[in-house]
Amino acid sequence: MLKHEFPKFNGDNPHLWCDLCTMYFEVHSVSPSLKTSFAALNFKGAAESSLQTLECRGRIEDWHAFRDAVFARFDKDQCKIQLRQFDSLCHTGSVIEYLERLEEFSHGVLLFNAHYYDTYIVIRFLCCLN
Repeated sequence: MLKHEFPKFNGDNPHLWCDLCTMYFEVHSVSPSLKTSFAALNFKGAAESSLQTLECRGRIEDWHAFRDAVFARFDKDQCKIQLRQFDSLCHTGSVIEYLERLEEFSHGVLLFNAHYYDTYIVIRFLCCLN
């Protein structure tokens, strides 16, 4: 049997976390009735406190409703945060390090706005090299 650790969630990048959960559920054939329990058991830090508050209002058994609640709580300002990080990125180390950070931040932006143009990202890269 395959052994994969269930993805932990601390409140950062809820889209990535949900995608990883979905893959885990598929690989391990997790029953729909257990999905929210698997997820809840792997909340950490700020996410764990929010989960406790959420569950005081009633346990959510449906994975899609649970995922929507996670997005409502942790995804509100992610687009603005990603854009701010992307726009404030400066070339301070090696070009390779800068490129890696630029790719990381641009993926974060593209997650929320798939229409962001590659041309803008390339221009941003070139402008900050100087």
